[in-house]
Amino acid sequence: MKSKKLYVVAAGSGGHILPALTLAQRWADQNLGGEVIFWSSTGQLDQKIVSGRNFLSKVINLNLPKMQEVKAGAFYVKAWRLANLLAQFFMAFIKAFFRALKDRPEKIISTGGLISIPVCIGCWLARVSVEIYELNIEPGKAVRFLAPFAYKIFVVFEKTKTLANKRFRKKCVLTHYPVRFGQAVFDINKSEIIEQINNKNGQAFSLQKRTIFLLGGSQ
Repeated sequence: MKSKKLYVVAAGSGGHILPALTLAQRWADQNLGGEVIFWSSTGQLDQKIVSGRNFLSKVINLNLPKMQEVKAGAFYVKAWRLANLLAQFFMAFIKAFFRALKDRPEKIISTGGLISIPVCIGCWLARVSVEIYELNIEPGKAVRFLAPFAYKIFVVFEKTKTLANKRFRKKCVLTHYPVRFGQAVFDINKSEIIEQINNKNGQAFSLQKRTIFLLGGSQ
């Protein structure tokens, strides 16, 4: 009997890759003996984040340039880069399609990003269920593009449903943001959290002092 397989695709930023890895690990924990194939890019950041994840059975790195790189430079440079992007898109699509026919994964999970477009469409044509996670309030361009091909679109904000295309709103499912922490971290009180931080970092945090917390993000 063949082991169950899951495809996950994410690249370009930690905001795409880290939640995708969290979802991949949850699936691996729930499907012992299953295989997780992670689709990412050849970018240095991507490889650094993905490397060393023992729950991944295989990582497939695609050489797909970023849109920012395509738009930069003179007209003839942009034209050449656009042609290269389309060629890489086609190669990624072909690779995903034939690989999906061979592996027959249970589904493919995407957290958005340019790379998810050719991979998800290739898998969709191979009759693989596509699930998308939109973690921002406003749906990104890749998610909007892939909405017609998705079986489910998981969102973490109610407002995201109202911003989605009316035709695909019924596919939206409200869920929690896929954080990397277990439930235990949410069950401890503030004093215990501060004590843990102080023991680890030697910082003088206190309930009597205000602490400014800066969090990056997009949209």
